[in-house]
Amino acid sequence: MFNKKLNLVLVMTLIVFLVGVTAVSAADADNTQSIQTDNQLQQHTNTQQTIEKTTTQTQNDETQTTKTNKKVETTSKNTVQNTKTINENKENTKTVKKAENTSVTVNSGNYFSYFNSGGRMLSKIGANTTVILTGEFENRNFEVSKPGVYVTGENVLIKNGQVKIAEKAIGATVTNLKIQISGTDYNYAISNQALNVTISNNEIKLQKVDGEAIGIKNIENNAKILNNNVTVEGPDEAIDWSGMSDKSGEVNTAAVKTLGGENVVVTGNILNVSKIEGAISNEYGTIDVIELKGKNATVKNNTIYLYAGRFGFAITATALQNSTIENNKIYGEGERYVDGIQVADGVSNVVIANNEITLNCNNSTIYKDDNEAMAFGIITSSMGGAGSENINIYNNTININATIGYGMEIYRTSYANITDNKLKLNGVYSSGISLAHSPNCLIIDNKVNTTGNSRIYTNQVVEEIIPANKGIEIQQESANTIVRGNVVNSTDEGNNAYALFINRTNDVLIENNTFDTNTQHGVDSMGYQNSTNITNRSTITGMTGKKTAQIIVTLPDNLTVGDKINLTAKVVDSTTKQAITSGKVVFKINGATVKVGNISTIKLNNKGIVQLEYDLIQLSSKTYKITAVFGGNSDYNRADSEAITFTPKKVDVKNPSIKTFNNVYTGDKILINETLFDKNNRQLIGSNKVAIKYNGKTIQKLTIKDGKLSTSVQIPLTASSGKNKLEIVVGETGRYSTTRIYVDVNTIKQAPVFTITKASAYPGTPVRFNVTIKTNVTNSNVLNGKVGYKINGITQYDMNDYGDKLNKTLTISNGTVSFNFVIPFDFASKSYKVTITFSGNSYVEAGRYTSDALTLLF
Repeated sequence: MFNKKLNLVLVMTLIVFLVGVTAVSAADADNTQSIQTDNQLQQHTNTQQTIEKTTTQTQNDETQTTKTNKKVETTSKNTVQNTKTINENKENTKTVKKAENTSVTVNSGNYFSYFNSGGRMLSKIGANTTVILTGEFENRNFEVSKPGVYVTGENVLIKNGQVKIAEKAIGATVTNLKIQISGTDYNYAISNQALNVTISNNEIKLQKVDGEAIGIKNIENNAKILNNNVTVEGPDEAIDWSGMSDKSGEVNTAAVKTLGGENVVVTGNILNVSKIEGAISNEYGTIDVIELKGKNATVKNNTIYLYAGRFGFAITATALQNSTIENNKIYGEGERYVDGIQVADGVSNVVIANNEITLNCNNSTIYKDDNEAMAFGIITSSMGGAGSENINIYNNTININATIGYGMEIYRTSYANITDNKLKLNGVYSSGISLAHSPNCLIIDNKVNTTGNSRIYTNQVVEEIIPANKGIEIQQESANTIVRGNVVNSTDEGNNAYALFINRTNDVLIENNTFDTNTQHGVDSMGYQNSTNITNRSTITGMTGKKTAQIIVTLPDNLTVGDKINLTAKVVDSTTKQAITSGKVVFKINGATVKVGNISTIKLNNKGIVQLEYDLIQLSSKTYKITAVFGGNSDYNRADSEAITFTPKKVDVKNPSIKTFNNVYTGDKILINETLFDKNNRQLIGSNKVAIKYNGKTIQKLTIKDGKLSTSVQIPLTASSGKNKLEIVVGETGRYSTTRIYVDVNTIKQAPVFTITKASAYPGTPVRFNVTIKTNVTNSNVLNGKVGYKINGITQYDMNDYGDKLNKTLTISNGTVSFNFVIPFDFASKSYKVTITFSGNSYVEAGRYTSDALTLLF
């Protein structure tokens, strides 16, 4: 006993010693980073007099500064990696080992053997069990409440049901499930409250018009959300910022929402979030795709589609530390505001790298005098909370088409390293990289191209960084910033663009950049205001020594979607107006290069003209801007044309000739199988909503794709026989106008089919005859009409139990009618024939039926 205790003491002592060594090592690492950061600051905050030392000494100083900056960045990346490794090891020690050969298969038939009516897991499922869900479940929930349970699906569909992973289900897995939720009060499809859980390879579709709509919700540590396909159509309700509710500051609609959990991995998912039709619009309504908060998060290799209402965020994170947002593909559209990646409030040691972000936001709001439409590629910010630091933003590709666009907004963020990014923006005001209250940042080797037109009026916006056409803007105490090796080209049709603008910021080093605007080049394209100690070295233009070209675009008038037109541009010398005959031109629509087949660039002919045949079927009936870009040649600089706006009209859909349907029974089905074409005899493309009406009343709604109208239409059971009108309404889209197709349907009545319950009784006692009448073709209950009955050919009355006569005929209801009859004492035969007579109605013929339905007892 003594030896065991001694061994235990020695082991515990060794553990304490190792923990102490680890803590000291971590402290040393922090001190090393602090020293490196202090060195960077020391080098980077030199006064103007120090910068003006001899050339040799200054170059040595800047070389040392560069090395220090690289060390800071490397330390940041290593910090993230080391933290992730530690947490993965921690996770492995917590994971519950899965038992072997323990499995159950659950289907709708045996569901209650394993779950109760509320979805709670019963005792037949123990810890570490594999639960295989198969077949279809409707209105069934599943609560995973045992450690290590592995829930998987085999051809499973859960309709209007949720999966909840309870707190005790440590180490559980939920995978390969297909979940569809619509028209319920459910707030989520899958939620997790347990440690070390994996949610993977699930297909989720959630539709909800109000309240909360979350595809996957997590609140615990070490969760892995992997390779799921999540579609959420929900409301864009306003965020509650009151601080009075448990959801204050949280969005109501998202694909993935993970709040408070550390070491969360969101990887390889396809996420599609949009505002649902029918939701009440809110002026501050907001939709997210991924919303997260915590430490040591990884958001990687996700494909994200955001079709927001008023405000939309693809990835938004608060208080994020030691985390990575990498290799995500983001496409976003919004009415008023759309954002690719936002990290805010106390963010530190975060990498945002290798993401592809494409955003579109041109104001389509219903609100008058609204703030202008805006799009942001990447934001590091503070929304009233703590500032952020040590964020590495590199190798991102950002394309923005918005009235007001910001490629990157770095706000209240120190030690941000912004390197090797590619930004392209088009709008009225387009800002590439903007800093405010963000000292000690590096802006290195970025390629920035912005296009704007400050001549166009825009509504007001509330932004501290005022909208402008500036490639790089550094303002408001963003001191000790290095701008090196960037290639910037900013264009403003109002001739008010800057490649670089510095305002109210001191101590900025500008080195080895290529700066141009459409009117100024090199150092002339830079601007300063209320700033000191600005050092500029080797700023050049990409257009030195060349003449200026002018390019003019022409378009035909009265365009319609589906027209094939020639895009035409002519390039001339801006002074002499002589044609320029060498070089290439590209056309752009709303900033995107026009490509026909493999052709996107066209050579100028000997008249300085290029033409490209373009099919407007690729567009819809909204306003577009077309521009052309001359790439320049050995004698002339690059030139951009002025934008021409055009709005193609919607194209009409041809009315197909559908033959009359004859001899169709009421309540029966007819098959419509047509391919729809537009007036140019081209098959429709995209989706159209279709409503089918019968004599003016809608009986069916569907969505068709690419003009394929193939559906089975059930003629209303109660429709009158004779000539009727079927109307097929093909709804308008952004491309096609509304079309109404009329079809004659000649219907005929069905015959009645009778059944009657047989009765036996003593003379003087009452009996009841229960009669059912259905249609002979569709086997449907007859819904109306008069019914009478005879016994042995004599018309009888419906009676009460005392033999009082009530009615000769009764009205059938939902296919059934019952008669009471009190047997007279003078009935002496053994059996009697009962005849049922039916009057008929508008869709069922009259008829009668006789049966030996009455037997007397003696």
